[in-house]
Amino acid sequence: MKEKVMSAMQSFSKAMFMPVLILPIAGLLIAVGNVLTNARLMEILPFLDNPVTKGFGTILSGALVAILNNLGLIFCTGIAIGLAKKKKAEAGFTALLAFLVFINAMNKFMGLRGMLVDADALRGSGQAVVLGIQILDMGVFLGIILGCVSAYVHNRFIDTEFNNAFQIYGGARFVFIVLIPVIIILAVVLTYVWPPVQLVIDSLGYFINRTGNFGIFIYGALERLLIPTGLHHLVYTPFLYTKLGGTEQIAGQVYEGCRNIYYAEM
Repeated sequence: MKEKVMSAMQSFSKAMFMPVLILPIAGLLIAVGNVLTNARLMEILPFLDNPVTKGFGTILSGALVAILNNLGLIFCTGIAIGLAKKKKAEAGFTALLAFLVFINAMNKFMGLRGMLVDADALRGSGQAVVLGIQILDMGVFLGIILGCVSAYVHNRFIDTEFNNAFQIYGGARFVFIVLIPVIIILAVVLTYVWPPVQLVIDSLGYFINRTGNFGIFIYGALERLLIPTGLHHLVYTPFLYTKLGGTEQIAGQVYEGCRNIYYAEM
């Protein structure tokens, strides 16, 4: 049993390498794009103030930031490919389809249950828009979960073949057929399971606020540690947009959250 657990953990670690190693490259190129469009740098190096370099910098950073904004999808396909024992291309494609099925299934279920918040109230609500679909904000954990599930189903059923007229439904197509109900059920289950996880993270925010310097240390450590998961914003968002970040009356109107106060004062 110990050897099986260790083998599974090693396989998962190797699968994580594919999406993780892409992120520093994207981040570096985004930084280059930002440098080429930095107004202060243009004052120091006037030759950068031209439409060619500014346009290239804008395109470069704008194109690659989409990777950081869709980490769930990146991890879903990357992990599925890494964990697949054979036909890795089909595994990645099936994982992509599973991701699309999941976000739409969760959105429809939450809509039927009246759980979706208004689009202008997403900040701090625990919900987010993923590929244009409003669902629970699970960050990169969504991609990790779906990647693992897709890879397991792929490895289990990829060799399934049928005879006669049903031959076309074998292999990767049968994997997707099995995945559809699994993913839909998972979307319904996580709709109820994930909010308590979010509640724990929100509670940490209030704990941080009440424990002085120790709270500041916890805040900084958690914010850094959660960056790879894409959930670091759940730590600082309550401070930015709710009364946890303070309240202030400005021009006769009360504002809550340090960022809202900051913009109002400006």
